[in-house]
Amino acid sequence: MTFAGPAGRILIKAAAVGLLLGGIWLGAALFVMPLVTRLSDAREQIGQERVLLGRLLEEARRLTSQTSAQSEGADTSLFLPAGSDAEKLSALQARIEQVAAETQVQLKSFQPTGEQTQGSLQIMGIRAVAGGSIDSLQAFLHALEAGRPGLIITTLDMAPPAQERDTNGELDMRFSVSGAVPLADGGQP
Repeated sequence: MTFAGPAGRILIKAAAVGLLLGGIWLGAALFVMPLVTRLSDAREQIGQERVLLGRLLEEARRLTSQTSAQSEGADTSLFLPAGSDAEKLSALQARIEQVAAETQVQLKSFQPTGEQTQGSLQIMGIRAVAGGSIDSLQAFLHALEAGRPGLIITTLDMAPPAQERDTNGELDMRFSVSGAVPLADGGQP
């Protein structure tokens, strides 16, 4: 079937324009519309994330101000009591003795390890020797580190007692434990 004359040319041109418009619409439907939809979704997601970021920043500001207010009135139960160095060491030793009595561990010796300053804290330490069963020594170590004031076991060595080769389950434990005292005003205890 051939189209002759002016009517045929108009039909061919109309069909070509229709195909062109159909191709443009198909291209828009397959490529442009998904990109526009994706861009719109991305803008919406960015807006939601900005709102969330704003909330997080506000919460961070609130926590920062709360933390600074708490640091002015810091939880003193985490630290050894302030006082002279002898009083601080005495408090540390008393805490170790209290935990030993509670866990049925026998303390054999104490020796101060000195003090050092780390940031805004003065660290006091004691090296000690204790004896007992593995269960009581484990309970002793846990109670020291989990209790108040907060103490940290810095070194630990366990062995059968030197004078006994038949230990009956008893062990000697050599350990170092440290506690902290907050420094006031620029590094002075």
